[in-house]
Amino acid sequence: MLENKKVNLPLLFVVFAVKFFIYYYLMELGTNLILNAFISTVLMFFLLLILIGNKKTRVGFFVIYFIISFLMIIDVVYLKYFNESFKLSYFRYISEFVEVLDILFVVVEFKHLLVFADIILVGFLVLRMKDDVKLFRFKLSPLIIVSSIIAFTLLNPFGNSDIKSLGNNEFFNYYIKDAYGMVLGDEVEIEEVDEYTFLYDKETKEDKRLEGIGEGRNLIVIQVESLQNMVINKDYNGQEITPNLNKLISEDTLYFNNYYQQLGKGNTSDAEFVSHNSIYAPVHGQSYEIYQDSYFHGLPWILKDKGYSTAALHGYRGDFWNRDKAYPAQGFDKFYSEKDYDFDEELVMGIGDKKFFDQSIDYMKEFEEPFYSFLITLTSHSPYNLPKDKQGLELEERDKGTLFGDYLQALNYTDRAIGDFIQNLKDEGMYDNSIIARYGDHFGITTNDSRIDERMKEFVGKRYDYDEMMKVPLIINIPGEDVNETVEITGSQVDFMPTILNLMGNESKNPIVFGQDLVNAEEGFVISQTYMVKGSYIDDEVIFEMSKDGIFENSR
Repeated sequence: MLENKKVNLPLLFVVFAVKFFIYYYLMELGTNLILNAFISTVLMFFLLLILIGNKKTRVGFFVIYFIISFLMIIDVVYLKYFNESFKLSYFRYISEFVEVLDILFVVVEFKHLLVFADIILVGFLVLRMKDDVKLFRFKLSPLIIVSSIIAFTLLNPFGNSDIKSLGNNEFFNYYIKDAYGMVLGDEVEIEEVDEYTFLYDKETKEDKRLEGIGEGRNLIVIQVESLQNMVINKDYNGQEITPNLNKLISEDTLYFNNYYQQLGKGNTSDAEFVSHNSIYAPVHGQSYEIYQDSYFHGLPWILKDKGYSTAALHGYRGDFWNRDKAYPAQGFDKFYSEKDYDFDEELVMGIGDKKFFDQSIDYMKEFEEPFYSFLITLTSHSPYNLPKDKQGLELEERDKGTLFGDYLQALNYTDRAIGDFIQNLKDEGMYDNSIIARYGDHFGITTNDSRIDERMKEFVGKRYDYDEMMKVPLIINIPGEDVNETVEITGSQVDFMPTILNLMGNESKNPIVFGQDLVNAEEGFVISQTYMVKGSYIDDEVIFEMSKDGIFENSR
């Protein structure tokens, strides 16, 4: 009978083992997968023994098991998109996640649901068990075993690499450490220092290339949603995906083709924070919440000191990513958000890029010159589900309705909107007296999607890896200066501010600047904080990926 513990307990042990094996397989834990699965199974089984004594405690176990299963499915889905394990502290950003809930339909695969598939069976087996007073009396033994296993793996007294891997990746150990860190607030003591070191390049000040070439001009920066470098100068069956950006690259433009995203957990908002301040985003949390009232004296402030008026324009809710509260401290005089736009065309998650640019031009005509306008696009946001009448590419049947095909369509639409915007700037007489910069905020297609691995490999001509996923273009247009150059040095969004300031003849007085002017830099270096495991980096020669288990020898 299923009510007999002699049947139920061994069967539950097997169910737990299968569950954790699937979980670690989906978490791409190549090393020590079996060991991690075994330890997790043992811990779960002994947790069951602790709570098996009577009906109330068995209900408690099932509730705990349900929560654990729910957390596991969040973990595998989060890993697929962000390439790292979920942290409990991220639940505080649930409101931002709800706003982009459509991304689930892009990310989730049927296999992810397998870690939740046993919940009914486990509930049936556990809740129908009869009371076992004898086992209940001796529950202290399994409790001691569970505590000992966790303590041993967390403390790792012998410094064993396999035990270290368990402490970093085994489910229970990971979340115990995570909860402990969250309770402490992840606070680190920072020693006071008497002097700050300028990280901004001082030694080449006397003779810097292109210094001040755009001095006194308006600055227009467009942060393009999900724009990856792989679509630039790329054809799809003879059709240019980004013809307008390609055209701009060929005339009066600096094109940085080894430029990478530099983010914390705020994604789009972190991209703009890092670009404006040349400071790394926080790893746990998003910049505009943590630094809401912090004055870093970044790019908008520096331009304000030079007499510029400053404005940010975004066709979505002003409170999304806390922009409405953070922008004043960032140095923006005005913020035009969803409420300032006529929503006669709504696409994906906000006003369509074409209408956004058209209406933004009307605002910009009223700005006092010189001005700095920072514009953030929306239409190429996942899940890239453009209506057919907005699609400009003729796709093959195999690509229609796929993530890959929809992504190309979205970027093609945004490119057309940018082309119209550039023409409008020319028509309004604002083009010739401006520097216009465009960059992608972050990747649009993850490397962790097995459904499109082969298609992406075919498209980029090699394995689709971090060198393509995290690379976003930086395109700086300087009309009338006959500057046409592809800059191949490795850089990231932390280098944006120093590069722009060189072109505009300004410099940062902020003692904390982590980027460099890529026009004059001798070598490039990018630290990866998210999507690749901490410790990973990119330079002019290699990309180094730290292993997910934290063991250096397992890295590549």
